[in-house]
Amino acid sequence: MVSVFNCFLRRLNLPQDLLATDLNRTLSTKGLSVLGISTVVGGGLFIYPGIFAHDVAGPAIIISLLIAALAACLTVFSYAEFGSRIPKTGSAYTYTYVTLGELFAFVVGWNFYLEHVFLLASGSKAFAAGLQFALSHVFGIESFQTSIVEHIFICTLILLMFTIAILGVEATELNLFISLLVVLTSCFICLIGGLFYIDFSNWGSSLSDFVPFGTQSIFNGAAKMFVLFTGFESVCIGAEEAINPAKSVPRSLLITFFATTTLYFIMTSLITLLVPYQDIRVENPLIYAFQENGNLYLSMVVDVGFVIALSMNVLVNMYTAPRCLYVLAFDGLIFKGISTLTTSTRVPYIALIITAVLAGTLASIFSIVSLSEMVSSGILLAYTVVPLCVIIVHYSVIDPVANIKTVSKSNDTMNLFAKFLITLFVVCILLSNIYWNFLRKSMENVTSALTSYIFGLGLIFLNVTCIVVLHISCPKNKLVQQSDEGTYWAPFVPYLPVFRFVLWNALGLIIYFSYGTRNSKMSLFNDETKVSLISK
Repeated sequence: MVSVFNCFLRRLNLPQDLLATDLNRTLSTKGLSVLGISTVVGGGLFIYPGIFAHDVAGPAIIISLLIAALAACLTVFSYAEFGSRIPKTGSAYTYTYVTLGELFAFVVGWNFYLEHVFLLASGSKAFAAGLQFALSHVFGIESFQTSIVEHIFICTLILLMFTIAILGVEATELNLFISLLVVLTSCFICLIGGLFYIDFSNWGSSLSDFVPFGTQSIFNGAAKMFVLFTGFESVCIGAEEAINPAKSVPRSLLITFFATTTLYFIMTSLITLLVPYQDIRVENPLIYAFQENGNLYLSMVVDVGFVIALSMNVLVNMYTAPRCLYVLAFDGLIFKGISTLTTSTRVPYIALIITAVLAGTLASIFSIVSLSEMVSSGILLAYTVVPLCVIIVHYSVIDPVANIKTVSKSNDTMNLFAKFLITLFVVCILLSNIYWNFLRKSMENVTSALTSYIFGLGLIFLNVTCIVVLHISCPKNKLVQQSDEGTYWAPFVPYLPVFRFVLWNALGLIIYFSYGTRNSKMSLFNDETKVSLISK
């Protein structure tokens, strides 16, 4: 029982040469930046700012965006550290494997892969819907508004993106770069053309007009807008194919952050200035905004950019998802055959085939609403785990990343007080999220609004206290300081996403317990170590 428990907590031993890889190192800072921007900026650039302004915060959604950007920036720093120090394709999975152990890493990696598949499926579904919308509402072609045509669009897109992805990372980068140029050109034309229609009175003449739903709506909007910033992990997924990851990864993450924040700020400001927030049409805000101002040509430009952005999102997920599956197989946690690469382009083609078939199947079965319900848990899990891993690395007695070169038992030692504070911090973070998202209103009904807020703020204060005490009383690891729509609606929503989570993890854990625990590279490594010790 002890040995089984130990195998769940064993940490990944990385090779001495961290740049050694079976993949092709061809990505520069430009390539990684294109990958990151293409992931963060999708069709949502033209849709979500208008929806959130109409439904959540009004014109104050701009402030919400800046708050969300600040939170995303903190995550970027965590990714930058690990992405440069561990240039491996696993991203959050690998970082968890190095610091928290094998079982935690498997759960993160397994869910991370599924979220990218759902993003791929929902992106394909959105592309088909966007293309049908463009053909009917913008170009006046009504003959394509059938479910059969929708499925044809989905299958054609996935097959096309599969073909590009299997040609290698250079072909993927080139197509993403061209698509990104089209999207940026579309945004620039909309900005220049929109200057003739903007009206600052749409923001109101008083603070209550600018913040129509109250101050709390700003923070609700920030929570909504933060979802738009998911995608920085794609840069770290591409780190193993970067020429110089130590420099390219941090630079690309910063370029991605500032470029996407600027784009979202411009488009959010534009939509709230073109029409009053209450008149925004949430089906396709920017297109209808230009149509209501009498400019059909700009609405066509928006639609072209929207469709291209959706296809770009599908391609980038066709790149990232197979690599999330590949690294699990490469480390022996799932079937190793999945990690097989093509001879010339060094692409994990079996993982790519599995991903394309799975995404196409999901897109054909589920509605886009259902797919959207199922997206985010794995990525948000990763966004939580990565900063936690950074804290662990910074306050370990021995740097877990540096440990990879040794097998000394003392390297797994961590200061007990630091471990206690980190554990308490994680528990408080979980309790804070559960309380503020689910329990606060119930507590208001039982006690009072003031009491419920005081309790919630107390949890937040405890979080801050843990970090402050950890920083003051536990010295940082010196090694770290010195290192480098008639549509079919799926039943049982929102219970289906919960069932999905349980079923997916049950399947994954069956594979892991029956195969991964015995075939993990770390298991083989430990066996070889025992043999060498016995021989001595």
